[in-house]
Amino acid sequence: MLSENRSLSSNCNASTPKSGHLLIIHQGAIGDVVLAFPAIEKLHARYHTIDILCQYQIGKLAQSVGLVQSALPLESCTYATLFGDASPTPCHDLKTVLAKYQAIIIFSISNRPAVSLKHWTNTSVYHILSRPEASQRIHVATFIVKQLEKLELIDSLAYLSCNESSATNRINHPENLSDGGPLLLIHPGSGSRRKNWALNRFLDVAYHFRDQGWQPAFILGPADQMLLQRLEAIPAFTLKTYNLQKLADLVTLLSSAKGYIGNDSGVTHLAGYLGIPGVAVFGPSDPRRWKPLGTSISVIQNLNECTPCFEVLSNECKQRPCLSRITVDQVIKAYANVRNHSAPVLGHADVKAAAIQAGCAA
Repeated sequence: MLSENRSLSSNCNASTPKSGHLLIIHQGAIGDVVLAFPAIEKLHARYHTIDILCQYQIGKLAQSVGLVQSALPLESCTYATLFGDASPTPCHDLKTVLAKYQAIIIFSISNRPAVSLKHWTNTSVYHILSRPEASQRIHVATFIVKQLEKLELIDSLAYLSCNESSATNRINHPENLSDGGPLLLIHPGSGSRRKNWALNRFLDVAYHFRDQGWQPAFILGPADQMLLQRLEAIPAFTLKTYNLQKLADLVTLLSSAKGYIGNDSGVTHLAGYLGIPGVAVFGPSDPRRWKPLGTSISVIQNLNECTPCFEVLSNECKQRPCLSRITVDQVIKAYANVRNHSAPVLGHADVKAAAIQAGCAA
């Protein structure tokens, strides 16, 4: 259910005057927040300035792409009472922060923070579910936009499908950072090892493109250190690796690349949002819910009787046919199609394949 404490105009159109200062609160990981980026873009039509309270690194990322003015750290003890057990009053510092805003939109599975905010402030508070229930085959970005539209905080849903992103109009794309050919970035990790295609297959893809004159490089972050160790343990491993600690640095790196290949991960969502041509290898998760934004990323997935299972089953499938049956050649072909502006293909010859493109707003 949507919850709100509404005091804003009921007609959100191009002539509606801007309403002041908005605070967005989001508890999600990078992929969840990136899928809210198009909605945040649209909210700029109503609010003069927008700040975000989320994981600090993610907030700095949103700031680096020009979506928010300030990033507030969710990790700060100032905001602990907002997400803890019910408290009769917030701390003084939190009250001071909240007093700056004319409206607050909180993205959360639970409505408890929104209820607390309504008790603590006279500011208009809007609760947005950050994702649909697992049984709903609707794209997360579309789900968010529909809620904001229902609350009349944005114009029309027609402006967005999960194949659209306006980020490329606002991002500076620096020169290729590699020393040789065009830079192809590969991210072999994700938020769960259940979603990871085999590392040796990513390596085979990298070697193929190296032989074609590209400069493949692996992106690794704080959650990917085991993968980094495995790469470094390979004898005579000479491919470049970027061991990034700041998400804002990831924007610069991705914006310099000519291509991208990765799993269903937050990095892949960011690559799609930035308009980097690439391939997303999907396994047990549902592309109809989680396809990266934009037309530049092709999704490849093999559908099995058990697919998608990621959000409904907690145990791991040992065989993982949805991933193991995706071949190196298929990923190479998928990327070639993206570079040639062809429609996404793909799938295993013996298994029904998913070509996930239009129709995510259904």
